[in-house]
Amino acid sequence: LLSPSTTMKRALQTSSQARLSSEAIDRTVPFAFDKRVASVFGDMITRSVPLYGLVQDLSAQIAARFATPGSALCDLGCSTGTTLVAVTNFLTSRQVQLIGVDNSGAMLDACRKKLAEHGVVGVQLIEADLAQIALPPCSAILCNYTLQFVPPEQRVAILKRIHAALNPGGALVLTEKICHA
Repeated sequence: LLSPSTTMKRALQTSSQARLSSEAIDRTVPFAFDKRVASVFGDMITRSVPLYGLVQDLSAQIAARFATPGSALCDLGCSTGTTLVAVTNFLTSRQVQLIGVDNSGAMLDACRKKLAEHGVVGVQLIEADLAQIALPPCSAILCNYTLQFVPPEQRVAILKRIHAALNPGGALVLTEKICHA
């Protein structure tokens, strides 16, 4: 069975679009969502996560359905902004504050670029560790393929923080890759 970082490394190594295949990858350096990874993330993630595009689209639809005017909709682990862009296609009210959170500045730079390319404005992007961030009251929170990169001992506390931030009737859309027999 492959860990998330092993899967991502393999995807990164085999990507024809990655332009990193000619570079030696130092296997002693931990995987990081740095500038190199951010530049190829879209290609890498679509090959390493089955039905990634469909999950992003469905997550965006569900979150938009729960979004209420005057509330926040947070994407935790927003990476390059694919889900944030998709959410804007389904929102019936632009009076929802969109917030993207990621712990990688390089991923947030790629997110800013993608949002601009799609004409999405007014999204607040925050570089923060999920274990440390104070979340605003939210009608919907997205957490797609994020907790697998959080140490297991921190996950319950993060989920409790998410639960506390949800408005009554709010929704958490949580998606993860799992390993099973």
